[in-house]
Amino acid sequence: MHVLNSEQTMKRLMNDAEFVGELYATFLETMTARVGRMETMIANGELDALWKEAHGLKGASGTINAEKLHDCAYAIETAARSDDANAVQTLWIELQERVREVQEAIDAWLAARG
Repeated sequence: MHVLNSEQTMKRLMNDAEFVGELYATFLETMTARVGRMETMIANGELDALWKEAHGLKGASGTINAEKLHDCAYAIETAARSDDANAVQTLWIELQERVREVQEAIDAWLAARG
């Protein structure tokens, strides 16, 4: 499983590196805001809102083929839907690591092209 399967993303988007770069930049902007909202929701015990935010992160991660982040966001979505605050707390630690990995991978991809 990949942190960021940029080869697959490039293939799916007909090797349009400029568009993929824009997609990655937009993802980073929205991911930062989304993760911030998720952190607040977890702190406030707002699991009903959290699963929806996690669902959005799962979809966005899938779009850019950030496979590990996608799977972790899905796990948080599932735990929040089940009202399992303990699982959410455990998964939140993992999600923060996955976010860091994707950030680094995108930064490296962008730096290599620009």
